[in-house]
Amino acid sequence: MVGELERVECSDISPSGIGLRLPRPVSMGSQFIVALRRGANSAIILYTVRHVRRIEPERYEVGCEATTILRQRDFREGTASDVPKTPLHSVARTLLSATL
Repeated sequence: MVGELERVECSDISPSGIGLRLPRPVSMGSQFIVALRRGANSAIILYTVRHVRRIEPERYEVGCEATTILRQRDFREGTASDVPKTPLHSVARTLLSATL
């Protein structure tokens, strides 16, 4: 299921995951992507929700694991036929196209 674009508060970030604060709970195991734009170092990261904890009546802390990381250079180093044809790769190409 594809959801709406949403701004969230980031409480923690590391190479292996991200902590978010949301106004609503999310399902364990659900996935979302984050587009990080930084010139030649742009990337698309697929995260999987690993834990959800209610911290206030309408505020939740969500811990997510980085499941897949696609860097802009992954698309530059190979030809179009070398890039795997998965839905995540299609999304990454679309989101990174402005900087490719």
